[in-house]
Amino acid sequence: LNAAEIRDLVAADGESRVPLLEEYIALVAETGMELMLDFKQKLSAPSVERLTEILVRDFSDRTVYLIGKTDPKLQLMRQGQGKFGIIRLLHPYLALFGSSDQVFLFQEGHKANLKDVLYAKFFGLEFIPSINLQHLDGGQDEENLDDMIHRGHRLLQKFYALGVRKFQIDSHFNQDA
Repeated sequence: LNAAEIRDLVAADGESRVPLLEEYIALVAETGMELMLDFKQKLSAPSVERLTEILVRDFSDRTVYLIGKTDPKLQLMRQGQGKFGIIRLLHPYLALFGSSDQVFLFQEGHKANLKDVLYAKFFGLEFIPSINLQHLDGGQDEENLDDMIHRGHRLLQKFYALGVRKFQIDSHFNQDA
């Protein structure tokens, strides 16, 4: 969808609409929260420039966490924006390049364990697990929302007990769920 088509989308309530990325970033900036961007595809050079302008304007005093595709993350970091999310133990060398405040360890919560938390602490990295309800269906074909929420809550408690204080909450469900 292009921006005009996204602007025309309206939620089932007939009032709410899907915000464009710039509108979403402005909304998050107003709340004082930190921002996590998950890149699903490469960005054009003009898109990186525009996103950099927005982040400098709205998030110069806060961390922006970058996950997803590598290219946009590197493009933004070259512009001095954001913290680069590395997954699991696959890229420990990234922690050794530059300062550790440019990198954080990002891992799907249902795959993460104490070793990941300790690894992050050893390298001086922030650890942010992703709690994705879709991954917490207990291996069942059916999606039982109550069970998934209960499993997600237990994961949050587990990581909180290990000193983790930031989480990404993520999920999507099929339309019939």
